[in-house]
Amino acid sequence: MVNPTAELALTYGMSDTKPKRLLRAEKFIEEGGENEERGAFSNIVAKVKGLVKVDPKRMPVVPKGLATVREMPDEGNKFTLKLKDFLNKQKSLDDVYSLQVKGKKGKKLLEPDALPMYIKFSELTAAQRGGKDMYGINALLNHVPEKDLLEIAIRGMKSTDKFTVATADRVRAGLISKWWSEKLRPHEVASLLKGGDITLDKVHKEVARLYLNTYNKVHITTTG
Repeated sequence: MVNPTAELALTYGMSDTKPKRLLRAEKFIEEGGENEERGAFSNIVAKVKGLVKVDPKRMPVVPKGLATVREMPDEGNKFTLKLKDFLNKQKSLDDVYSLQVKGKKGKKLLEPDALPMYIKFSELTAAQRGGKDMYGINALLNHVPEKDLLEIAIRGMKSTDKFTVATADRVRAGLISKWWSEKLRPHEVASLLKGGDITLDKVHKEVARLYLNTYNKVHITTTG
């Protein structure tokens, strides 16, 4: 019996015409899915994903480039000194979360010494964790609901503050990596990035299309 995903990939690989399933995914990114309605972040996450459980030992490798982010602006001396102190004292991600992030909401959460510091610390210590969870999002999900992180990514990417945008970019990249590991399909990722809106904001179209193209390429390649 042919695996449906493999069959889809083979069909795409042998024909100049994309199967309807992939066309719908593209339409979802560009225009909004059919019969789609606005909804709360929590409803969107629950509806699209059903909180997929994946065995960590069998998690698919995230393709290089799928979660590429822009450079973080200069953080300043105070930020750097505190970060070095955490590194010298060999703090864990949970330690930094408790010290810098826990209990903060709204604008305070995105201040340089809050979530941005946690994410930067995670980047600098990722190699010690085997290169996994670069931005500390999987670890952060032990403390923060996914819908809240999704909202940070969606709202933050539209900010006029470069530091906020760079932070939101990393939150989004971490979520994208997680969704890839959970094998979410392109139209599901696009739906999550809409955050309850009918259409996908232009700040997320590029990454949604990259996910779609990477998804297609990987499945086509793996079928031989």
